[in-house]
Amino acid sequence: MTDKEIATNHKLPEVPMNPHDELLLWHALHRLEVAYWYDVDFNEGRTAHEFFTPDGVKMVGHNRFDGREKIRAFYEWRARQNGAIAVRQRRTANAAQQCWAWSFSMVVQPIHRSVAQIPQ
Repeated sequence: MTDKEIATNHKLPEVPMNPHDELLLWHALHRLEVAYWYDVDFNEGRTAHEFFTPDGVKMVGHNRFDGREKIRAFYEWRARQNGAIAVRQRRTANAAQQCWAWSFSMVVQPIHRSVAQIPQ
């Protein structure tokens, strides 16, 4: 099964949640997202890999980075580019079928490509 099939065909169980707990969950996830992007934007992603689980996956275009070590290597490579690569970041939050488990997907789309190759 491809990553796209997993993302589009997987359904989470519905979990009832009262409005107060829903707000607390939303706020906690939002704080994590803001902290992650702050690190990426203002700290060259030096600790961005720590926001991923040990087996987390980061996708950048057609490049896939499995695990914290490869994600860390990507952000180290990105920092060495000295502004040679510009990106547009699109962030979305989905609540599928009123399921209160939030899914944040971060898509990074290159606008200008650097001569250097992204580490594999």
